[in-house]
Amino acid sequence: MLAFVGVEKTLKRKQAIIRERQREACEAKGKVWVEPELQIELEQKEADEKAEEAYREELKARCEKLGLDYDIELNKHIEVMRLKIEKRAEKERLLKQKEKYEARIAKTKERLDKVWEIEKAKGEKVYLKMQAMLNQYLVEKGR
Repeated sequence: MLAFVGVEKTLKRKQAIIRERQREACEAKGKVWVEPELQIELEQKEADEKAEEAYREELKARCEKLGLDYDIELNKHIEVMRLKIEKRAEKERLLKQKEKYEARIAKTKERLDKVWEIEKAKGEKVYLKMQAMLNQYLVEKGR
C-alpha cells in the first residue's frame, strides 16, 4: 500500500514522457499534434458557437411565435452574455492575483523557515553552552 506514496515525486516527469509518446504517435499517423489543453479549449469554443447559433434560431422562432422584436431580444441576450464574460474575466483576474499573492506568501514563509532553522540551531548551541556552564558552576559550588 505504501508503494504509491512516492508517485507524486516523479509524476511530472512521467506525464512529460506520456505526452511525448502521444505526440510521436500522433505525428506517426500523419496528424498534427495539438496540446490536450488547447484541444479542449478549441472543442469548447466550437461547442459554445454551436450552442449560440442554436439559441439564436430558437430565439427567432420564439419571437415570431410571440410577436416580439427579434433584434431587441437578441440585444438583451448579447448584453447578458457580455456581462457573463466580464464576470468570468474578473474571476480569472482575481484568481491569478490570489495565486500570485499565495506564491509570495509561500516564498516568504520558506525564507522565514530557513532563517528560523539557522536561528534555532544557533540558539540550541547557546542553550547547551549555558547549561554546561550552569552545571559546572553548580559542581564548583558543591550542589
